[in-house]
Amino acid sequence: MKRELKGIKSITFTQADLKEIIRDVNQTQQPFFVYDNHLNQAVIISREEYTSLLNKVAVMEERLALNEIEDALASNYPGAQQEKRRSKHSVYDYITTDDLFE
Repeated sequence: MKRELKGIKSITFTQADLKEIIRDVNQTQQPFFVYDNHLNQAVIISREEYTSLLNKVAVMEERLALNEIEDALASNYPGAQQEKRRSKHSVYDYITTDDLFE
């Protein structure tokens, strides 16, 4: 059996150790990477981390919607000096790395 890094296992080993892996992920709050044929196939994260990521996505989507509304209002305002353009914002335009990895 080859030596594997903590938090990284091949898919054949994780099937037998899933309970222990989930316990470790919950205790350490560190993601666990599952590999198959040297390719990352999955990431196991704690329920708390998953909920946190869902909340961050909701905030990003809200920021995106508000910015698109602001752009639409500004481009239609008679006194606006900016050129009319279609908004092509990405949800990632409104979040920093700190927001993602608190």
